[in-house]
Amino acid sequence: GPDDTSPNSLFTREFLKAMQKPGLTVPEVVYATKFAVIAKARTVGMVQTPAIYDQTTGKFIFTAATATIKYTQSKNPPKQIASIIDTTTITAANPTSGSDPPLTQSNTALPTEPHAEAKTAVLPAKALQDCASCPEMVAIPAGNFVMGSPESEHGRDADEQPTHTVQIPTFWISKYEITNAQYRQFKANHHSGSFKGLSLDADEQPVVNIGWQDAVDYTNWLSQTTGHKYSLLSESEWEYAARSGTTTLYWWQPDADPTKLNFSDRNDPSTPAHPDLDDNYAVSAPVGKFTPNLFGVYDMHGNVWEWTQDCWHPNYQGAPTDGSPWLEPNAGDCSRHVLRGCSWNDSMENCRSANRDSDSYSNLNIGLRVKRALD
Repeated sequence: GPDDTSPNSLFTREFLKAMQKPGLTVPEVVYATKFAVIAKARTVGMVQTPAIYDQTTGKFIFTAATATIKYTQSKNPPKQIASIIDTTTITAANPTSGSDPPLTQSNTALPTEPHAEAKTAVLPAKALQDCASCPEMVAIPAGNFVMGSPESEHGRDADEQPTHTVQIPTFWISKYEITNAQYRQFKANHHSGSFKGLSLDADEQPVVNIGWQDAVDYTNWLSQTTGHKYSLLSESEWEYAARSGTTTLYWWQPDADPTKLNFSDRNDPSTPAHPDLDDNYAVSAPVGKFTPNLFGVYDMHGNVWEWTQDCWHPNYQGAPTDGSPWLEPNAGDCSRHVLRGCSWNDSMENCRSANRDSDSYSNLNIGLRVKRALD
């Protein structure tokens, strides 16, 4: 804002804060910085979204200092920071906030580049794809969030309470909902069907007409095919990824925005919930046609519902706080499993980040998204 007199940029200030959080890898630090910058910029009516690009090889972590370099306040900060990174460890002393945590390099030297601030743009984790027909995955940074909805939230249901803080470890999430083409690599004869003559079966549309066990079987097949552990998301992981650092009804500002999701608009061949709006699709859209959220994940709201690992519970009394799936304890009903995300024939209220549903069977508007564990 206009009253900001700090010699450091917003990105630098948030990056230095994130560096001091114990146990985070460099990718986790940079993603945490990105979402802190987005949130802080919004508080003063600004939009600032740091770009993320990765060319790292090897593992980078922050650890205890063995050598110290002090930066003095200057209009001309050091320009060859990358050449310093070849040493075991450095510690930067910020002129306004005291000592900052150091950077340790493991195994791989970074190339020298002329501008220190630009170096942060190449550190975060890249997308991952284990095989040509496997889903593309993006990294979700570790963090905590408040799960559920406050009493003041419009459209909230009793099953979204009590609100509670959940700590989420880093994990990989499929960038898109699993498509018909991807699912047919597992089950070649699967057909998602149609609704009122409109096909749901195109290769790039999300797979539907699958039950919870079908979804689990697909993740098990991915695990066997790739040698890496795939699964459905837990319900808390799903909400954390959907919110992507926000606390509003949706990851964007709380309004019905047909550029952000596929929902029940004027094109809905059944009864439109929002006949005054147009998202350009009558049924499910090919994946990735709408704006991704702040984690870079597409269609977390709308298009199709997504199965999670969790058994159904009527509220959050006794829910896990570590990101793990909630199964039978505390009146869990494992004949039903939690659905998240809403679909092409749901109202905007059903598409809120906190909204929950469950089912026991397959449906023409239920699909899946997958998680991959860190190696």
